[in-house]
Amino acid sequence: MVWISERKDVLCATFYLLTIISYIKYVSHGSKNRLFYGLTLVLFLLALLSKPMAVSLPLVLLILDYYPLRRFTPPPSPPYQGGDKRGGRLLIEKIPFFILIVISSIITIWAQDVGGALATLERLPLLSRVIVAGWAYIFYLIKMVLPIDLAPVYPYPVKVFFFSYQYMGSLAILLTATFIAIRSLKKNNLFFTVWFYYLITLLPVIGIVQVGGQAAADRYTYLPSLGPFLLVGVAIGALYEMASKKNRIAIIAMLLLSAGLFINKTITQIGLWRDSVTLWSHEINIYPVGVSIAYYNRGIAYNASLLQNYIQGIEYAMRY
Repeated sequence: MVWISERKDVLCATFYLLTIISYIKYVSHGSKNRLFYGLTLVLFLLALLSKPMAVSLPLVLLILDYYPLRRFTPPPSPPYQGGDKRGGRLLIEKIPFFILIVISSIITIWAQDVGGALATLERLPLLSRVIVAGWAYIFYLIKMVLPIDLAPVYPYPVKVFFFSYQYMGSLAILLTATFIAIRSLKKNNLFFTVWFYYLITLLPVIGIVQVGGQAAADRYTYLPSLGPFLLVGVAIGALYEMASKKNRIAIIAMLLLSAGLFINKTITQIGLWRDSVTLWSHEINIYPVGVSIAYYNRGIAYNASLLQNYIQGIEYAMRY
């Protein structure tokens, strides 16, 4: 079984990145080339139509305005010439984007509510959502580094205890990293940009507005993971530049080993999606309790397999 419906993530990511590229082109022309501004707006609309998760993009553009585009502080750093629009004028520039966000959000929330997928505050209180959201931010980072026990569904906890180590620890790490990013703003613009890119791109699907019964989903990290991996790439590049020839060979060897491990994990993970029985059996092995849909879907898959074998048996008997 292939989750073909998730091609929307690929489409959204494609238009999302094209929007950023077009925006950089717009800024690099001194903010006077309205063609690139219009193209940026159209590409953003296409990203929204692909998947509403793209609502984070205007805020990402504002972060890029700060660094690396430096549009908040004149004179701008070459080659960008967009420092003439600062503060409020940069926000005004984003008004068409925010209008599209409002329209998209209203339609999305209405559609999810009509479909019964939107969780009510009575079922999931706001405090529980905030606590689980804080945990999810760190959960995703861990899965990026150690992609172990990846599952199609991560069940929402039945009870959320704030003082449990996993929630308190996750919130502490989240708040500490955010505090460090803000405090190091003048010294390390890259860390600020990358960290807030990660926070903002995950915000629409972090669970404050809870859709469905999952606490997290691997597909939600496709775009947000670009930020942390960019930071890791820059760090490795800087380390490589400072290393001796012998140490550079060691760094390359470690990178090749890591790539091999990730490739092997990818191949293994793809194999889990070859049919419904394999997929949902994998889910049940990881989460034997709390994911009733896994047992239901596996039962349907078994039933379909038995029915297919029965029909094939009849056709064989009639033929011979």
